[in-house]
Amino acid sequence: MLLVSCFYLLPSVHAQERRTPVVIAVEKVSPAVVNINTEEVIRQRANPFTGLGDEFFDQFFQ
Repeated sequence: MLLVSCFYLLPSVHAQERRTPVVIAVEKVSPAVVNINTEEVIRQRANPFTGLGDEFFDQFFQ
């Protein structure tokens, strides 16, 4: 039983050693970190003559 309890205590001991000043600082400022995404929608007028297959209309509406 003592051997099993030692295995449960080892990770917590190592976790305390890994709490460097950098880790503590990151934990303090992490709520201030944000993610900003932007998106732009470009409106274009649709060509009503698209798909007619006529070169006459293609000359004027390109």
